[in-house]
Amino acid sequence: MQGKATGETFHRAGKTDILLGEGDRNAFIAECKFWKGPKAFGEASDQRLGCTTWRDSKTAILVFNPQPLHTLWLSSKRAEFKLP
Repeated sequence: MQGKATGETFHRAGKTDILLGEGDRNAFIAECKFWKGPKAFGEASDQRLGCTTWRDSKTAILVFNPQPLHTLWLSSKRAEFKLP
């Protein structure tokens, strides 16, 4: 599939970060995001679904996390249990 991938491409109602096309169809669509918490992830999910058509069967959100995983887990538990 050499040469069929594009970045920052307009698709349906907005732009997508990665679009891999095959013929007249989209084989794969992805958004790239840095981890900023569960709320931001929900917004990224809404963005991805908002630009997806019924013909788009393979989509993803690629999350980049500069923090160690244990820090991320602790942060989510603090928010879940309302800890300082």
